[in-house]
Amino acid sequence: MNLMPGIAGGLVEKLSLQLHHDGGEIAVASTFAHVRMVTSPDEHEQFDGDFFGLFAEVQPIDVVLIRDAGRSTAEKSSVYKMRGYPNKKHSDCDLSTSDYDQFAKDSGAHVDREWFEGNLNVDQYLSFRVAIALTNDHDMDGNKNRGFYFDSEAGLWEILPWDVECSFRENPCSGEEPLALKVPRLFDVEYRNRYRFVWQVHFNEDRLFAMLDEWTPLIRELAEADVDRWAREPRLACPSCGDGPYSATPFRESSSWIKDSIRGRVRSAIREFKDPAVPW
Repeated sequence: MNLMPGIAGGLVEKLSLQLHHDGGEIAVASTFAHVRMVTSPDEHEQFDGDFFGLFAEVQPIDVVLIRDAGRSTAEKSSVYKMRGYPNKKHSDCDLSTSDYDQFAKDSGAHVDREWFEGNLNVDQYLSFRVAIALTNDHDMDGNKNRGFYFDSEAGLWEILPWDVECSFRENPCSGEEPLALKVPRLFDVEYRNRYRFVWQVHFNEDRLFAMLDEWTPLIRELAEADVDRWAREPRLACPSCGDGPYSATPFRESSSWIKDSIRGRVRSAIREFKDPAVPW
């Protein structure tokens, strides 16, 4: 599970994963979980008690995820979770990463549309890139925070979203993945058309705000208690961030800045696609 002091991380992760799913990608499911850990009969105050707070419970990237998505080749196909290296999640215990290694090498060398059309699920990848662009989730450098799935029947690779808690923030977290610098440019018209479709159908304020407003009453009380727990935790003091304990964002402010970010992303899309030269 992923810890979410201040709750914003869990809300943006759940919302961002929903957008990836709406775009037709294989995306992990997520929900909220309240965790208590009773380790002693004498737990007398908030920092040593059994209340650990609100977490995001996220489905793992593995063969089960692929099978649940309705892919009949799940048991015969390679599934990887990137953790700085390709961590293979496969039921046949074959730990060789040679197929991914070859794909990474070849995709870095090729600059032609034909190669990518024959080795990458381009439609799925463009949906992945559109979701990244709309949510401003750029935290994939160093070979992390994504998964790979090789569909043995189609002979094509797909990228799976993972750890999207940096979504909707003004400043991207760390960096990009290698294909982002190449594939959208090679398929520029297709990318722009996909961007406009996802923006108009899925990424609008009425729809996304309704999701946030549906989720927030379910977790409001626990979220406020979570902030009270972590914002005063002396063991989370950060000398490089200034004096005092960890500073968690109040729940009301969290949902507010997420909505402000969505408004800004919608305005950016409107500005881009008012240009009549942009293809449809």
